[in-house]
Amino acid sequence: MDGFSDRRTSPRTVVAAVLAVLAFASGCTDADDTPATERQASGEPSSMAQEEPPAEPESVELALGEPASFRFKAGARRSSRIELTVASIREGKIEDLSDFVVPPRLRKSTPYYAKIEVKNVGRGDLSRADVTMWALDSSGTVLPAADVVGSFGKCNREAMPRKFTKGKTARSCVTFLAPQGVTIDAVQYRFADETPPYSWSST
Repeated sequence: MDGFSDRRTSPRTVVAAVLAVLAFASGCTDADDTPATERQASGEPSSMAQEEPPAEPESVELALGEPASFRFKAGARRSSRIELTVASIREGKIEDLSDFVVPPRLRKSTPYYAKIEVKNVGRGDLSRADVTMWALDSSGTVLPAADVVGSFGKCNREAMPRKFTKGKTARSCVTFLAPQGVTIDAVQYRFADETPPYSWSST
């Protein structure tokens, strides 16, 4: 998550971010704490036999407001046990983004806002760490969060504060853009390995 910036931005400030997010969100991803691996796109069938991809691990289903407890790694050297909670998932309207420049092809998307809470219950310092959240839409596609730059009253996304040590709690909000014709069914935290993701249903 990009900082605590509270400054006002002109509509053109977020064009690149919105474009990048939705271009990335147009296909299914193997989501985790790192950027998803690029897919090879080709209209020609491969001449080599393709191995079946490993099965997606079943997610751990949680109710809104129910915390998930796990060891969170912030880079190679920092880690701590946290309690992560998705408090709410709310559907918005594309008009909510009227202060931002939204490309024509994205103007039929539907924004969703997920309020999250992170509590550090371990011994590590997670100052300025980024907890990456994902969304699962009704088509089964995993979507990244929209990177809205600057102040957005509907849903301000914030990093963990400085000196985020044991007992400290941080709250944030994450925006997702669902393509036309689909809805957001769940918000997830996904791991880099085969650990089942935590999934909070929107219903």
